[in-house]
Amino acid sequence: MSAAAASRYRWQGLSPRGASGGGVVRADSPEAALAALQRHGWIVLRLEAASSIALRLPARRRLRGAQELAVVAQQLAAMVNAGLPLLQSLRLLARQQRDAELASTLSAVAQRVEGGATLTDALRHHPEVFGTLFVAMVGAGEASGRLELGLEQLAHGLERTSRVRRQVTKALLYPATILVIGLGAAALLLIFVVPAFAETFASFGAELPLPTRLVIAASRWLTAAIVPVIATIVAAALWLTHRCSTAEGRESLDRAILRLPLIGTLVRLGASARFAATLSTLIESGAPVLSALEVSARVAGNLVIERAVLSARDAVQQGQSLGAALQATELPVLLHELVAVAEQTGCLDRTLARAAGYFETELDQSIESFTAALEPAAVVFLGVTLGAVVIAMYLPVFRLGTLLG
Repeated sequence: MSAAAASRYRWQGLSPRGASGGGVVRADSPEAALAALQRHGWIVLRLEAASSIALRLPARRRLRGAQELAVVAQQLAAMVNAGLPLLQSLRLLARQQRDAELASTLSAVAQRVEGGATLTDALRHHPEVFGTLFVAMVGAGEASGRLELGLEQLAHGLERTSRVRRQVTKALLYPATILVIGLGAAALLLIFVVPAFAETFASFGAELPLPTRLVIAASRWLTAAIVPVIATIVAAALWLTHRCSTAEGRESLDRAILRLPLIGTLVRLGASARFAATLSTLIESGAPVLSALEVSARVAGNLVIERAVLSARDAVQQGQSLGAALQATELPVLLHELVAVAEQTGCLDRTLARAAGYFETELDQSIESFTAALEPAAVVFLGVTLGAVVIAMYLPVFRLGTLLG
């Protein structure tokens, strides 16, 4: 590709001395543009096509999710890997944040580091921003003397975790949306449309078909009981929210979810992928197995699996092998067997990474199958729900037309 045909990319970054800079670079691809800038010593913080913003790198929302944490870890790793002192990197990272809360948090972390604290200790003072995994990975990187490597592995692991969670959420959100739309449309028909038909049919003075009488009776009941129904729904939602705020309630809900036919499989695959990927990343970065198990359990996303893995950690601490200890968990049998073999061959981190990739692939295929089967089922549900009401209300009209004919 010629230079004239090359794409244009806007970029912003830091020079080797920490000065901010930016501009436009021509390259055949985003990767080529990034490589060209890095050859000149720039630490690229933002790269986007001149006609698009799809490649923007920095966080644009409040730092709460795994994706935002991955961006922070990636930027900090780039600065440290380029040779900038940690304190200067933290201050630069704080200054270039648009989110005021995040900038304030990073400034507070920098102040603690300046006061002599390690980065791990400084991050530990902000658990509402930096989770257990973030602190553990940074601690493993500092302990091994390769902080930049720990940050890079952290960014990669968080990106994978964010991807798995988005997949599971998308798969679970679709049926819930279809159910709400179907029930909501049926309720609107029963409350606002059916009463008008009922008044018209009452003027006929003739006996109505059974389906029509049933729909009118349902409409009258729902119209009279709409306030108690809404109050019951709100009370149930508040009770469920309060119940899930307790450990016992959340565990009961998570256990019920795991027992669902299709949704339970998706949740189990997602939790297995997150657990295996996190444990692989922590072990590769040099974290102790017991600490890695504790952190990996807490990022699984299901309290039943989390407590089972923590019990497995206690069993490992007492001398049991990891593969045998995991057999008592809700994790797939394949993972138990792979871990048992990996312990004998001494390649536990690589085996766990491959297992995470396998579970992610299985999750992708399961979601595709789930949505492929759900789409026609959703169409049938909406058609039956709304069609039954409409047909029931038009049966008297069809009968009247037949009699007149």
